[in-house]
Amino acid sequence: MKELTPREIPPSFPAVVGDSFSHGFRFAKDNLLWCIPAVALEAGLAKPGEQLPTLTGRLAGLGLQLPLTGITAAGITATVGCPPGAAALAAMFLAAYVSTKIEDPIIKGMSFAIKSTNKSRRVAFGGDYEDTVTAQKRRQRAMRDIVGVMPEARQWLGQEALILHR
Repeated sequence: MKELTPREIPPSFPAVVGDSFSHGFRFAKDNLLWCIPAVALEAGLAKPGEQLPTLTGRLAGLGLQLPLTGITAAGITATVGCPPGAAALAAMFLAAYVSTKIEDPIIKGMSFAIKSTNKSRRVAFGGDYEDTVTAQKRRQRAMRDIVGVMPEARQWLGQEALILHR
């Protein structure tokens, strides 16, 4: 019987699964470095009041992608028997899909909490009224007109008092 050298022996199953986990983790880490500027841009372009939920949700998803990619790659290698590189690539796409499904409820929940907090701080006159620039300018113009008329009204009221007390 011929003796096999350590190089000729096929790698053991735990070593292949460990390799797959490390490949997936490394792929996700490289992906993370490219995604952070995109997340920052998305949060910067979000509507007022949506920046914090968007940034928090997307960063939570990116943070979950690292271990999720490694675990998924190890699972694919263990169940299907794919090589570590192919399993890591497939796991990266699966982890991105799963993380977006996790991010959206986080963003919606935080947006709801922030909007309800802002709404509770406002005085409740007429429901959820939001002022427009046009209405604000009209009110300011009316206030200036009222203040401008006050001295004339005071003058006539003062003269009326003099007539009554003669």
